[in-house]
Amino acid sequence: MFQSKFIRLYQTLSSSEHRLLKQWVQSPIHNQRKDVAQFFHFISSRAALTKTTLQRERAFTYLFPKEIYDMYKINHVISYAYKVLEEFIEYLEAVSSDINRQKNKIKAYSKRDSIITAKKVVQKSKQQLLQGKHRGSAFYLHAYELEVHQFELEGTQNRIQKNNLPDLFHNLSSFFIISALRYAYIAATHTNVYKVTYEIPMLAAVLEQARQKDSVPIVQLYYFAYMALTHLDEENYYLSLKESWEQHGALLQENERQEILLIIINYAIKQAHSGNASYIKEAFQWYQIGLTTELLLNKGILSQFAYKNIVALGLKLKAFDWIRMFIEKYTIYLPKEMQIRYKTYVLAKYFFEKNEHEACLQLLTQVASDDLFMNIDAKMMLLKIYYKNKSFDALESLIQSFKVFLHRKEVMSYHKNNYLNVLSFIKRIILLPPFDQSAKEKLYYDIELMEPLTEKQWLLDQLNES
Repeated sequence: MFQSKFIRLYQTLSSSEHRLLKQWVQSPIHNQRKDVAQFFHFISSRAALTKTTLQRERAFTYLFPKEIYDMYKINHVISYAYKVLEEFIEYLEAVSSDINRQKNKIKAYSKRDSIITAKKVVQKSKQQLLQGKHRGSAFYLHAYELEVHQFELEGTQNRIQKNNLPDLFHNLSSFFIISALRYAYIAATHTNVYKVTYEIPMLAAVLEQARQKDSVPIVQLYYFAYMALTHLDEENYYLSLKESWEQHGALLQENERQEILLIIINYAIKQAHSGNASYIKEAFQWYQIGLTTELLLNKGILSQFAYKNIVALGLKLKAFDWIRMFIEKYTIYLPKEMQIRYKTYVLAKYFFEKNEHEACLQLLTQVASDDLFMNIDAKMMLLKIYYKNKSFDALESLIQSFKVFLHRKEVMSYHKNNYLNVLSFIKRIILLPPFDQSAKEKLYYDIELMEPLTEKQWLLDQLNES
């Protein structure tokens, strides 16, 4: 029973919901079976929900102490209990917000021909909706639904008089355009990552409508988000997105704000990777905004990708004090199973960038991860330290083992070629004959022309110092 759908659903309830569920189960309106009520009491009385405490045999003995165990009978009780729990969850959803409750009232009064009362509820609901601070897709969906209710209550009585169809169409189109743009940029993200193609109906018409100056602010925000994501070479969309975010971002619900913020961050990171150095600081500042607003914390969890990117950007900017504070404060927001190895890794990078090589080496020996690029980066730090310290025997050994690692692992060809090129040039620099200016110039020229080569500047710096 521990792995049953009943227990999985039961475990999603909060403490307050558990207390409400107890009242629900005891009410004859929702449950008329005594054995089902006793079953819920059995579950709630367990000190912990485990395979042992939730054995069906234990539950049966608790419910029917004088009977011989009957698997079908206990399963029958569990099935009824699951239906009661499902109805409770449905109730929670129905009353989860004032607007949901008001819409249910409107439907109830309409069915009972209490038209005047239903109209009053519609007007009250509109006022409540406008008092809220959010203006995302959910706002326009609710506003549209209320206009539909109003039209059905008033518009059907006299088709000649002025009606609310303009407001109905405005809210409907705003909801549709926001939703279409939101899922269009999600599709664009999937296309970039998974190399799949999506057919998006009416996208051209949606974009044409969204770009109009009289579009509602959130429509414009989503328009700039989509265009910035799909037109990386046109910075004006990114600048418009930033301005729109600063003016109207607070109107979005938290999950929508998270999505837009990640588009802004990803744009800045891609520009930084393309060699636009000014975007290093830009991306770093947006990450800081994400931390301050807690938008980077998804259900209290910080992704390992954001964690690594923040450290990498901060170290490039030499923000050492801030990064040390970040590591100590935010590591606990990583998934628990990642905290030790990621903290070890980023601390190694921290000491490496501060040229504290002994501290870095001690930590690198502890870096063990299934993350391919974390392993590669750790090896690159070792290579650079061995080179700087002139530990050429250790360097030669590491170069050989690194080559074997690249050939054995499933590394994409771009990355494999890049790091094989790095290893080749490190070896050529080591073997460069002293005072041979011609050979040095030839090597400098080869490094300059080689692609891919992410460590190009570091290699040129070492060559200049040799």
